[in-house]
Order: sequence, then C-alpha cells, then structure tokens
Amino acid sequence: MRFRVKHTTVYRYELPVALGKHVLRMHPRPGDSLIVESCEISIYPRPQGHERTLDADGNVIHIVGFEGQTQELRVSFLSCGEMKEHVSSAVMPIHVEEYLKQEPLHISIRAFFEEIAREAGPNPKTFLEVLNLRLHRIVRSTPRQFGEPLAPEITLRMGEGSCRDLAVLFMACCRQHGIPARFVSGYVEAGSGQQQHMHAWIEAWQPETGWRGYDPTRGIETGTQYLAVAAAADYRDAAPLAGSFTGPPTRSEMTVDLTVEMS
Repeated sequence: MRFRVKHTTVYRYELPVALGKHVLRMHPRPGDSLIVESCEISIYPRPQGHERTLDADGNVIHIVGFEGQTQELRVSFLSCGEMKEHVSSAVMPIHVEEYLKQEPLHISIRAFFEEIAREAGPNPKTFLEVLNLRLHRIVRSTPRQFGEPLAPEITLRMGEGSCRDLAVLFMACCRQHGIPARFVSGYVEAGSGQQQHMHAWIEAWQPETGWRGYDPTRGIETGTQYLAVAAAADYRDAAPLAGSFTGPPTRSEMTVDLTVEMS
C-alpha cells in the first residue's frame, strides 16, 4: 500500500507571542512494515534550533525552538512511502510495565470489562476481538477534532465518542486484563465524501504476534491502510504537536489541513 500524506497545522494568535520549545510527531513511525521514501518539513517562523531524534517509544520526533515574537505558527509535513503487511515480533517490549499501568477503574468500566472477559473466555486474542467488536457496536463514533480524550466511564455512559475516546477505553480494558496496550495516532484515508481527520487506535501486545492494532471505531484489526506516526503508553506522548508560548493573555485558533492518499 503506497501513501502520500500532507498534514499542515496552523496556530494563529491575536497578539504577538514568544514560542517555546515544540515537539512534532507527524513523521511516519519507523518499522519493518514501513518504507518512508521522503518526508519534507516546512515550519514558519524558521526555527532557531531543530533536532530530530527517537523518543523512548521509538517514535520519530522533531524538537524545534524559536526566537522573537510571532502571531502565527505553521507546521507542515509531506510524507511519501509504502506500507507492507505486518511483521510479527515476539520480543517483549522494553519497560513493558509502562503499557500495563492502570488508573483506578470506575465501577461501570469494571463491570463492562468483567462481562467481556466472561464472554471471551481465557484466550487473550479472543478477548481483544470481542472487545473490539463490542465497543464498535455500543459506542457511536462522533468526530471531535480537538481536545483530550474523555474518561472511559464517560464514553461508556454516553454511548458515543471520538476515536481517541474509544482508544483510551479499549486500553483501560486491555490493561485490566493484563494485556500490554498502547495508544496510536496516525492516518487512515477517509471514505468518499467524508472529511479527513487524524485517527487514533490501539495496539495490544501478545507473545505470538507482538504488537497488533485494533480499531474500535471501525471494529476491525488494523492493516496496511493504517499509517502510524506515534505510539505511546500515554496518549499525551502521541500528540502530533505539543508546545508552549509566553506573552500577554491572547486568543488563539488552530486549523488543520490534512490530505491522505493511499493506493
């Protein structure tokens, strides 16, 4: 599966601000199943420092710093390459405990998890499949481009949520079952007539298969049509852009222009 993705994020500020350090996670995530042929980056204003490195989760990150003031920050990535079928790896992830960390579960989430566990039986793979399909069936997908994920119990109670809400709920159930799980952000080509957004799903680790992706928004396992840019134990560490600014109190707005082509 070949891909071409252009992702442009623009922040506009009503008054001039001084930009702090920013971390960019829009570069396709490296792996045996991915060939990145090119990745062109455009940033305005021009950074005074720019470092490319890998973070602790193996994501390509760009760390940029700025001088002076501006009323606009524009970041654009144009990536091209090819995705291949998943290559299994039974190597236990380093610091696996990070992918098993649990927050105290709300009683409603515990009851939901126990119901899935009873239905699935002792096989972890069956648990993942049942959970994926159940969430797809009972939680209506409602696009929400901005904002942090909702708490799992809120998503379950409302019966609707964004892709990131579903991913966080899925992860909570996996970890309760003793299955390492991580949050993934990236791209899937939108259907005809649908608006293109970034997407989120989860990956769960099993000894027989290594990391495998599950998308409760669509109710399927992920494949070559899914292009990951970041995967992390904490969803905050998979955000496409994170940073700060200083200056007088001011209003700001963010716009995203995203084109995803796969063939």
